[in-house]
Amino acid sequence: MSSLTASSRIDTAISFVVSKRLYDLHTSMPCEVIAVDLGKESPTVDVKVLWEGISQENPSLNYKYPDVLDVPLMVYGVSSEIKMTIPVKVGTRGVVYFPEKPLYGFNGKDKATVQVTPDLTAFPLMGLYFIPTYQGGTVDPENIVIKHTNTTITITKDGVQIVAPSGLDCNGAKITPEGDVVTASGVSLNKVRASFNPHTHGGGPTPSTSI
Repeated sequence: MSSLTASSRIDTAISFVVSKRLYDLHTSMPCEVIAVDLGKESPTVDVKVLWEGISQENPSLNYKYPDVLDVPLMVYGVSSEIKMTIPVKVGTRGVVYFPEKPLYGFNGKDKATVQVTPDLTAFPLMGLYFIPTYQGGTVDPENIVIKHTNTTITITKDGVQIVAPSGLDCNGAKITPEGDVVTASGVSLNKVRASFNPHTHGGGPTPSTSI
């Protein structure tokens, strides 16, 4: 005779059903970009989910998620004037994030309003965002580091260090990889120095006017 009571059987059945439902309920999934549409006010990406369920005992239970289309691309910022974007291309990996409530209509300033009705479908899990991420590499324990291939900007507590193999452009002026400063009008600080260093007030050579 089974030792399970009617109550425990019901609990077991409910637990099984709830577990099955929760198994397919997610707040985020790893994914890879397969298409990009940046040419609109709210850029979107299509992504391929990088997760699948495999059953060794019963292959019929194997499960793959379909591609997710037109996912809004998350932009880091506090307004349209204050933001930071990073290049997102086909092959970029990250996560699809499913907020608890829809984010459509939320503009960062006002409340997002949803009409409350007895129909619970007024609160679907329809919010969706793609967040590009990369986990790996070294981390500077003291400074903020921004890196793009061979260019690195390191922000320390006392200043900023920039390594730019092709030079640094700033308002038309350029700091060359050798450390020279060339103004927007083409005047080189190194050439000015080389021209005027030999000059003395004791009858030395006349400085060259060629910069």
